[in-house]
This record gives sequence, C-alpha cells and structure tokens, in this order.
Amino acid sequence: ISYACSDPNEQDFEDETVVIIDKDDEESETYDLSIKITCEGNSWIEGDPAATLNMIASGGIKNWTNSNYKIRTYFYAETTGSIEVGIRARFPSASSTIKATLGSVTQEVTFTQSTNYSDYFIGKFPIEIGYHFIELQGTSKEGNTFGEVSDILLGESSWASKIKFIPEDNMKRAGTISRLQR
Repeated sequence: ISYACSDPNEQDFEDETVVIIDKDDEESETYDLSIKITCEGNSWIEGDPAATLNMIASGGIKNWTNSNYKIRTYFYAETTGSIEVGIRARFPSASSTIKATLGSVTQEVTFTQSTNYSDYFIGKFPIEIGYHFIELQGTSKEGNTFGEVSDILLGESSWASKIKFIPEDNMKRAGTISRLQR
C-alpha cells in the first residue's frame, strides 16, 4: 500500500512535500487528510501543565524528548463513522516511532528522518459523536527528539463540516497562542 497525503492549497510551509510510505507490492491508495487541527492551542500534555508550556509552542509540538508524555489534541465529532488520521510533522534528528490512539484503537508508526514538514498517514479509526482526543506518545527514537508535529490531520473531506476544534485564527484573536508561549 502506498499512502500519499498533501494539501496543495496550504501555504504554511515553503516546501510542501508528499510523503509516500511503501508497504510490499499491494495496491496503491491515496488518503484525503483535508482537516487540519493546529496542535498549538488544541494540544496538551496529559497531567503536566509545565511540560505543555515547554513543548506546545508557536508552530506546534517541539522539544519532545520524554516517552512518558502523552500529547492529546482535542476535537468534537458531530457524526459517527470511520475517520482517517495523520500528522504534519518533521523528524530532523533521526527516525522515530510514535503511537497514536483515538478512542480504544491504537496504531504505531515509524517515521524516517526528514528535515521538511510533510503529511503522514497514520491510520483509520472508528469514531462516534462527541468529544475526542488523538493521543500521541513516542515509543522509540534514534535522535534527540521524537520529532516536531505542527498539525493533526483528519479526513476525508466529507468530515469537514462535522469536526469542530479551535481554529488558528480564533486562537490568535483570543490570545491563546501568546499564553502558550509564556
């Protein structure tokens, strides 16, 4: 299976790339991860406000070195179904393995070193109406950090009007970003 994810309309990064993960000789699939939940303002380290202030900064999750930290990004779903989940991230120091959990389903993915932010598909997860979080936890790393994650990506586009979260524009108006940077 080949996973390819990218939003050509995004202008957040100068060098937007498409990431393809090859797994054997199976069919190729493309995933539409069109919903972007900014980690800055929507993510927290479970049970550790001081770590949240250190790791969730301008641009998302950074300084991620502790495998005990569980980073949760929150949103609300207005319907039930199966949703695709991914991340926009980079892994500048070396490869990392990250566990992603939504509800009772966990998937573990290994990422290779990359200096540019790219979109990575993690998996499909069942979801019901209500508040949810996607939990990321680093399980192994070859470099100094588990990587940097700017956004949690959800899809496909049919979910766009059914997922609610704090948009980046609202965070800036409300001062959320400046509070997180302190």
